[in-house]
Amino acid sequence: MITYFILYISVAVWIFLDSKKREFNGIPYAVATCFLGPFVAPVYLAKRNLKEDEMREGGTAWNILKNFALFWTATIFVVGIAFIYAWMVAISKGSHNTGAEAAGAAIGTVFVFGILLSTWFFPMVCALVLGFFLKKASIVETGPTGALAVEEPQDIKKPSPQVQAMPEPVKSQSKQLKKPQEQAKINWFAIGKKHIEANEYKEAVASFSNALKTDLNNEKIYYLRAVAYSKLADRLKALEDIKTAARLGHPKAIEYLQKNPAK
Repeated sequence: MITYFILYISVAVWIFLDSKKREFNGIPYAVATCFLGPFVAPVYLAKRNLKEDEMREGGTAWNILKNFALFWTATIFVVGIAFIYAWMVAISKGSHNTGAEAAGAAIGTVFVFGILLSTWFFPMVCALVLGFFLKKASIVETGPTGALAVEEPQDIKKPSPQVQAMPEPVKSQSKQLKKPQEQAKINWFAIGKKHIEANEYKEAVASFSNALKTDLNNEKIYYLRAVAYSKLADRLKALEDIKTAARLGHPKAIEYLQKNPAK
């Protein structure tokens, strides 16, 4: 039992530190991992935000079951070694004066090994078999995802002079501000952020565009719409929005253009 808690308290600390880097709420997972490690840690790995160039395939169910098989194997291995060591120490301290006692100790040792092996094998195989049935090859997540997706826009290449259009000044769009009152009651900016976190970039563009109809000079909206456009590989519109966000004072947009002066 002590070995188990040492193992999964260490895993819980790693989950907490890793979640902070990924801007993901890992505290509930870290706490639960201390007690239900092989069941909770796989869920964290299947749900956490992906960083740049990371990939997760097969869907949530497959990733949970696959990672459960790995954590279950590690758990049985570590706990099993500790248990076998304690068992062997107990046998060595015992006195086996007769052949029957020695044979009994040997049979007990084999029995312990058998229990450990079956405890590892059957749950692990069941998890992998079920995982293969639930695996969805069509689902492929590529980083960055979630909150990490809104940190920096993807590289925005400057379009050729033949196709580049001058971005409209902010003032020229002022005529588009007037919309029905009910539009103002909807928080399109928050909806757009949720779409980005869900990797729904077309919907995010639509939501941010609606948000701009009632909040034309909001640099955050332009910046996040640039992120969404870049994810959709619409470089021209992404570049226009990143320039507008920088002109309105968005620090990350300004930093991006300073690092990429040719854009």
